[in-house]
Amino acid sequence: MLMFIVPFGFEDFGLDVEPMSDAPTDEEHFEFEHGVITGYSDDGPKDVVIPSKIDGHRVTEIGNNTFYHKGLSSVQLPDSVEVN
Repeated sequence: MLMFIVPFGFEDFGLDVEPMSDAPTDEEHFEFEHGVITGYSDDGPKDVVIPSKIDGHRVTEIGNNTFYHKGLSSVQLPDSVEVN
């Protein structure tokens, strides 16, 4: 398993962050603006697969606190999201 260190705090919540390998989570669960995912629905899956595009726009960033208090188990990132 490949693990990333990410600037937006996934590791603070004990989440596995790995490159995408599964089908993306349905776009309806994300709040999205200008390439940035800014929110996630409370009723979305707990194993999240970030899509590379939402509404035809490339996902490039995950906003601060997007997944805060969501009880997630894992987050898979597409290549379009840069991990520093």
